[in-house]
Amino acid sequence: MCDSKIAHQTPDGTIIGMSAIKKRRLNELTLNCYPNLHVGDCVPFYFCSRSIMLYLIHMKNAELIYQGKQIKIINVGHLLYLMLVLIILKTVII
Repeated sequence: MCDSKIAHQTPDGTIIGMSAIKKRRLNELTLNCYPNLHVGDCVPFYFCSRSIMLYLIHMKNAELIYQGKQIKIINVGHLLYLMLVLIILKTVII
């Protein structure tokens, strides 16, 4: 769910981002292709081999809202990678 929707309701989960970055995404940053749409109106989805956010959580960065352990965070990128590997293996084996 995007930050602009979360800001108007009580979220079921835990917010883990940096509040200064979240505010900037909601109020300042817009998309080049949609100038009336703020970045905070979109769901962030990153494909990377290493998650910077998980590293910041591991290092207990003081700017983070979330100060728990990274084991409780689902890393969707790794799940997608595992799904692709399983699909490829199934294709190769059959």
